Amino acid sequence: MTNNSKNIAIIGAGPGGYVAAIRAAQLGADVTLIEKSLLGGTCTNLGCIPTKAMLNSVETILKMRKAEQLGIKILKDKIDFSLFMKKKDSVVEKSRKGIEFLLKKNGVNLIYGKGELLSKNLIKVTIANGEERIQADNIILATGSSPFKLRIFDFEQPTILTSDNLMVLDEPPDSMVIVGGGVVACELAMVFHLLGTDITVIEMLPNLLPLQDKRQSRYIERSFKKEGIKFLTNSKVEGVKEYGEDFAILSVEGKDDVKAKKVVVCIGRTPNSRDLGLENLNIEMDRGFVKVNNKMETNIPGIYAVGDLIGGKMLAHVASAQGEIVAENIMGHEAIFDDRMIPITIYTHPQVSSIGLTPDQAKENGYEISLGNFPFSASGKANAIDESEGFIQIVADKNSGEILGAQMVGPDVSELIHLVAFAMQSELLIKDLSEMIASHPTLSEAVVEAALSCIGRPLHTIKL
Repeated sequence: MTNNSKNIAIIGAGPGGYVAAIRAAQLGADVTLIEKSLLGGTCTNLGCIPTKAMLNSVETILKMRKAEQLGIKILKDKIDFSLFMKKKDSVVEKSRKGIEFLLKKNGVNLIYGKGELLSKNLIKVTIANGEERIQADNIILATGSSPFKLRIFDFEQPTILTSDNLMVLDEPPDSMVIVGGGVVACELAMVFHLLGTDITVIEMLPNLLPLQDKRQSRYIERSFKKEGIKFLTNSKVEGVKEYGEDFAILSVEGKDDVKAKKVVVCIGRTPNSRDLGLENLNIEMDRGFVKVNNKMETNIPGIYAVGDLIGGKMLAHVASAQGEIVAENIMGHEAIFDDRMIPITIYTHPQVSSIGLTPDQAKENGYEISLGNFPFSASGKANAIDESEGFIQIVADKNSGEILGAQMVGPDVSELIHLVAFAMQSELLIKDLSEMIASHPTLSEAVVEAALSCIGRPLHTIKL
């Protein structure tokens, strides 16, 4: 460590913490990373990575259903759940080892233990055989979040689960009720439905994916109906009427009771801010979340927080971006966090992606908008791969041409959304996006077509 270097300690090695550690080390800091459980946090071990591995496997089932239309006859289609989960576990382990390798190569000191703030420059770490004291010039809090547990459910009962528990099931249940109709709920509904589980999703708001554009919600509801996934909207679970050894019966306000082998509660997440020593420093909080400015600094100079711990858009890539910003700021660079440019993807079938403002939000913000639309049914590539369900919608300022946002449903929109994200981050105008030349046939052409529609000169659709 040189005389000019910083000594940084980070509590939590999820996508916010480990990225902050790597970036700070690259900038010359002496970094200690503290993790009480597994490298990678929820994202790597119980969230993003395992669920996407599972989704990749079950999407093979969807392709097999269409095989005969393509002249391919599948003779054996039984799912071996143990192999299915073994594949998921191997992907998770590979991701963890990758993180460990990067930390080591960047010279980050990794300590496994529970960190607690004692002062603005001192952390107590409880380890397997005692405790350590870590001195630091700066401290980054990146402890993440946990599934929110509704009090009306007894989580000691084996029939009541969180999304975390689903990642370690021995076999898919015959039936499952998912309480909540948001991102995690809809992804899990799709996975376990394709594994043969009878699914019922219960959402108290009027639509599934209630935080997304209404057009996107309607597509997913239509997809669920087509797949035979049952869902109840405008429906509130009042409580559990009966717990059995292998079932639970839920009471739903104004509707019939719902019975299932397993009940999964997916109604959001709560920050891991307890037992962190925040009260020792009087760090400002808001409903359990740590308050920070746009440089990710708390009210205590030198102490920062990132990721789910601070609320907002609780996404892994948000935490990672914030981790980089913190490292830059601590090491003397200027960086701020702007949440307007964050792409969001939901890995249902079809996929759902969005960025920026919806048409309604743009109007509420006083914009006069231009709206461009292109259906995948008009895409040569989408039809060629038999994935023509969905659309791309782009919102722009009618006067300036500024791209305000985009909403997508369809094949590989988790990748396509980044064309619009890059354009927005580069401050390109909608005309610039419309002039991009995309290979033919590709799905990327649909983004250009939506941009052309937005400026009033669609090529492969009719202007409405």
